Amino acid sequence: MAIAVAAAGPVRAQDVPQAPWKIADIGLGDTPAAVAATLARAGYRRDWQLEGRSWEAEVAAKAAWLRGIHAPPETHVTQNEVYRKDQERLFVDYLATPAGPLLWRIEYRILARLVDEGRFRAAVGQRYGEPRRRWTNELAYCSPAGTSCNLSISPDARQLPTLTVRFNDITDRSIELSHGERAERNYAQAVIQEVDRRYPKKQQPSF
Repeated sequence: MAIAVAAAGPVRAQDVPQAPWKIADIGLGDTPAAVAATLARAGYRRDWQLEGRSWEAEVAAKAAWLRGIHAPPETHVTQNEVYRKDQERLFVDYLATPAGPLLWRIEYRILARLVDEGRFRAAVGQRYGEPRRRWTNELAYCSPAGTSCNLSISPDARQLPTLTVRFNDITDRSIELSHGERAERNYAQAVIQEVDRRYPKKQQPSF
């Protein structure tokens, strides 16, 4: 389920997009607390955590750039985490929203030498079913609303959430769930709209 991330006042940041897939039972829109609880039950432990700008800090930094307004000291929230279970790793990225950080991207990785490609393919097929696009070393699962699933050449295919499976990703086998470029643009626009709401442009100078 997508989580609404309403800003204070009339401006709303774009919802974290919906996706029909999860990795290790975590999905787009989950909070860091929900991710930690779910992965702990699955036997994962957190290796490290990195903080980044909060929503308020994002707005303040943009206001400083667009309006020349002095930005207050930044506040920070969880931005990136890495979880590990034996040789399996999960890389989790969050988006700073008015509701707090929400899961924005997940990547599962395991060294290719640790799991046979055939077994990895079989596990992917059992979990996610038939992909919409298939290459020798890569599978693409694209949102049903998308008109194309050719991620390499079609701009439309990259707009909505996608699940990409790579069988030989340098030294790893990997599964990546990402939010899509449309949501990224909408988020950037929401930050600008919030700056416009809080700090309207001058209609005329006051000298």
